[in-house]
Amino acid sequence: MKLLDYRNRWEELERSTNVFAVVVMAWLETLATRHDAEGRLRAKWGLVRRLYQRGLSRQDVLDLFWFIDWLMFLPAPVQKRFVENVRRHEEETRMRYVTTIERMAKDEGLQEGLQEGIEEGLQQGERRALLRMLERRFAPVPEEVDARLQGMTAQQLDDLVGVAVDAASFEEFVRGIPAPAGGSEA
Repeated sequence: MKLLDYRNRWEELERSTNVFAVVVMAWLETLATRHDAEGRLRAKWGLVRRLYQRGLSRQDVLDLFWFIDWLMFLPAPVQKRFVENVRRHEEETRMRYVTTIERMAKDEGLQEGLQEGIEEGLQQGERRALLRMLERRFAPVPEEVDARLQGMTAQQLDDLVGVAVDAASFEEFVRGIPAPAGGSEA
């Protein structure tokens, strides 16, 4: 049986407890939405939403999330809407389980820490996606370039995805990396 044969067995994939069913679904949806960013957004969000409902371990959810995010690449404006869907879903899901006393106990420091954690997670995800794209287009990314990317915000990395897509060479991409704030280019 070929992977494409699973298009006709979608319900079976949805019911499966095997994590590779999610991988196959992501691959099929990627093929089906090759030239349809809005359709890919709906498909990607549907797959990620199902991850929350499957009862998987936290690590399995994270691993599958990163795989889906990498495989089902979205243009920057559409990716921002996807990230907003994820944030909103996590807030709604978390709020169902938070008691009134717990809500009252949240202090400003905790909220700031949570926001920093979200931003750091977004930054790491953007960086991973960018590195994968660069490796697929050009070659392994040298450590010094990776080090420059590590200090960037999620938004800066997201902007660099467009540079990576348009660059004709790795050198052209590197020239498109903004200089570090308050310093000279490495």
